[in-house]
Amino acid sequence: MSRPTRWLVPLCLVSHLWAISFGVNAPLASLWMQRAGCGDSLIGLNTGTYYLGIALTAGALPWLLSRFGPAPLLAGMLGSAVTAAAFPWGGGPAGWFGLRLANGVAAALSLIPLETYVNRHSAPGRRAWNFGLYAVCIASGVALGNLVRWPSRDSRPPPAGTARPWSPSDDCASSVMRKKG
Repeated sequence: MSRPTRWLVPLCLVSHLWAISFGVNAPLASLWMQRAGCGDSLIGLNTGTYYLGIALTAGALPWLLSRFGPAPLLAGMLGSAVTAAAFPWGGGPAGWFGLRLANGVAAALSLIPLETYVNRHSAPGRRAWNFGLYAVCIASGVALGNLVRWPSRDSRPPPAGTARPWSPSDDCASSVMRKKG
């Protein structure tokens, strides 16, 4: 098989890095909310809000991309990073829902143009291979992100509205499982 086209390697690398941040943020956001005393239904609704952001943005993307070129993609990558990093400072359900919605919008701005680029710029005989490589980079990034373990200064959530970030303890997932079992 011939070598990948020049654009595929950087596109896959950027996609992989984005997916690592998604893999870190998705489970941690739920754990942060759980530690703050939120119930499973509220956590589930918050997770669904992320996908609502994707759905609401998808319809506007063709217009955005034709009007602004690659700028929406760059804004999406930056927005994904900012909204994921800001989640611990959300201050409560209203902030967390707003950040999750914004993170979903940013995800759509990031992923849909990348997938479109792979599809449109791949030679017909390489399209499946290129898209498969892209998908492996996304999946492996999410998996690596899920493996990240964050140290914590405090195992309890901060009071709503505090100015310092917090994160689950190293053994948060295992301690949650022990409590339920």
